Amino acid sequence: MKNLTVLSVLLAVSVWWPVQADQQQSAEGCENHAEVQQCIEAMKSRVAKLEGELKNARKSLAGLEGRLQAGQSSLVKESKAIAGAGPPNSTPVTSRWTDSGPAAQTDSGLAITRTSLTWERLQFGGVQDVSRLDRLIPGLQYGRSGHDVRLSMRGARNNSVGPQAEQVVGIHVDGVYVPSTMQALEPYLDVERIDVLRGPQGLAYRRNTIGGAIHIKTYDPNLDRFEGRIEGVMGRFDRARFEAVFNIPFNDQFAFRFAALADAHSGIIINPHEEPDSDDLNSAKTQMVSAAFRWRPSNRFDTILKVKFLDKNGNGTGIWGYQQTVAYVDGELLPGHQFAAPGVIQDLGPYIVWRNFLATDDMENLSSTLSVNWDMGFAQMQWISNFTELEATQLFDSDYSDAGEARSSDFAGWNTFQDSWSSEIRLSSATDNALDWVLGLYTFDRSADWSWLEANTGLHSPASWDNSGKYSIDSQAAYGRLAYGFSDRWRMSGELRWFKDTKQLRTGETDSWSDVIWKAATEFDLSPRVVSYLSASTGARSGGLNNTPGAPAAYDPESVTALEVGFRSQFSGGKLRLNVAAFYNDYKDMQAQSFGVGPMPGSQGALEYIGNGGSMTAKGAEIEFQWLPGENWDIGLQLAYLDARFGTYDVAGIAGLGDIEGHTEGDRLSLNGWRPAFSPKITLGLQAGYLFRTKRWGTLKPYIQTYYSSEYSASDINLPGTMQSSHTTTDVRLTWLAPGGRFRFEGYALNVEDEALLSHVMVYNPSARPDIATIQTNWRKPRLIGVIFSYDF
Repeated sequence: MKNLTVLSVLLAVSVWWPVQADQQQSAEGCENHAEVQQCIEAMKSRVAKLEGELKNARKSLAGLEGRLQAGQSSLVKESKAIAGAGPPNSTPVTSRWTDSGPAAQTDSGLAITRTSLTWERLQFGGVQDVSRLDRLIPGLQYGRSGHDVRLSMRGARNNSVGPQAEQVVGIHVDGVYVPSTMQALEPYLDVERIDVLRGPQGLAYRRNTIGGAIHIKTYDPNLDRFEGRIEGVMGRFDRARFEAVFNIPFNDQFAFRFAALADAHSGIIINPHEEPDSDDLNSAKTQMVSAAFRWRPSNRFDTILKVKFLDKNGNGTGIWGYQQTVAYVDGELLPGHQFAAPGVIQDLGPYIVWRNFLATDDMENLSSTLSVNWDMGFAQMQWISNFTELEATQLFDSDYSDAGEARSSDFAGWNTFQDSWSSEIRLSSATDNALDWVLGLYTFDRSADWSWLEANTGLHSPASWDNSGKYSIDSQAAYGRLAYGFSDRWRMSGELRWFKDTKQLRTGETDSWSDVIWKAATEFDLSPRVVSYLSASTGARSGGLNNTPGAPAAYDPESVTALEVGFRSQFSGGKLRLNVAAFYNDYKDMQAQSFGVGPMPGSQGALEYIGNGGSMTAKGAEIEFQWLPGENWDIGLQLAYLDARFGTYDVAGIAGLGDIEGHTEGDRLSLNGWRPAFSPKITLGLQAGYLFRTKRWGTLKPYIQTYYSSEYSASDINLPGTMQSSHTTTDVRLTWLAPGGRFRFEGYALNVEDEALLSHVMVYNPSARPDIATIQTNWRKPRLIGVIFSYDF
């Protein structure tokens, strides 16, 4: 409540000050003139000054349009490029795919490898949350364990989740860092576009990330018109999803936007233990609402307040996975759940399991974001502040079988209450001069109550064997960038970011880390349509603390030095785009996930902790090709090649694996030469659509999207049982848009091949059987089919 009060006061001051200053200046303009004629002359002088500013603005616009031809789209040209993909009051079937130029809101600087997915592109790609972004973004891989998303990019991967974990691919919503991997799984509601940046990020978004950044931009209230949209989805597993959006402008200064979502489906993983299907796993019922308020009293001042609430509940899976698929017993690989009680029924494949303990997956999230934009004349000021409250609970069957107590367990899951607050103020140059600059300050604070749970006759409570207290993270940063255009064809920039992170365990132990990361970049226009670039940058992920018995008390920060070269090009008036990037990343002191054996009941003693494993190198290339060969065709391709391998890199040994030649070193396991999790050598995405137009019956568009991935491991430990074989998944959809363009009907099928794909693997030793190294897995969704209907007004 205190933070919200501070936000209210700051909002009132920041709104009142510039408006009052403008009004006072206008009043003094005539009151100080005794003669009307003198007042008129003063007004004429003011008009002449405005005409000069308009002339300069036109020159700036012309310069930006020229840079568009060199591969850097301006706001004007960008809006033309994605025409029809914009506000939800129109849903055209024609696609303008993606835009790979720098987005104005990110202020991302030079030499950024970025892909932006417009609203329409997200619709055709079936992107309703983060789980399908990897189908459209070269180099991005999606993984999930239980309640948490685990993204990877260019070899960097999320191998740690929890209240003090740092994301390697940071997710941001409306300029605000999403601190929890749980919150990153929220559904997308009223999203305008998604920008994905690859490589370490220090300035482009709010909190620095070592692997990349994803920015989700929701629609701002529209001051110009009333508009709205209603959409429904019905599909396999009793899927029913309804979304409504309303935009109400009260006048040319104030507007309100409201969006609501209800989404429910039955369990995707069948659990025949009880009938009917109330205990099937991975069911969900989600309600989400958002409200946005906008006040723009002048062209120089704009403020937006966005409030969002999510309520989700259903049957979950497991914390790290929901199946014991195989196990190594004294070095021999055997199928099935090897430490289960005698007589249990073994699971049948990824989507049929037997469990007698009802799983729970509940989350509530309330978020409020205030953004203020002020044209101060000499600079643009942006202030963004956010306050978020999160509550989440996960319960699961910790023996992964139909044995044991059905309503009681010494280890049943976890519960957390988390508050986070962030604020950033940024100043950037307002004129289109040769010199461009950015300065900013950022602060972030997060506090998390965390309790492991036990269950007694169906009621759960904090475990008696667990610690109590709060995890906390406190972070501050200051940053700046200078960019200079030596000519119309050659530009250079330099960036610096200082940050300090302080973390505290529930036991009260505290430690802090600070670092400076940098980036140097240059761009050169090879031709009016081709921009080449070269950059060198560093990234860092702060260290942390462990409270696992026998684990190191703290671990050091992780760092990366990244080199990248590439070019962006477009031809035929933007109808053909080709972007190529090659990179080399050198990681040091990588943070490694290890497992020890401890006194945690029910979990079979698997205790996770983090240490510094060692080094890794990642090199590769990424290609994006987009082609609109005619008025009716659109074709897209994304290709990524990645060679990522560990150097000197050690984790704790795991009993049961046996002696692995070249990797077992006493009580340590060397990962030297293995590939990090979710790092396939080759991935390829291809999309194609054709538009059939009729004057009487509207338009019809068949669309196909296919994705290929070579073999990869879902774990850093590259052994049989952790490997996902090469595969292809295909999505098809057929869209009909009625005459007038307001009503749309669509049928779709996702993962037509019905491939069962690993989304996470954990290899650990259950203490009850010291001769076993079991492999626990999580799987992506099977084939999904359904229909979509929408109406825009």
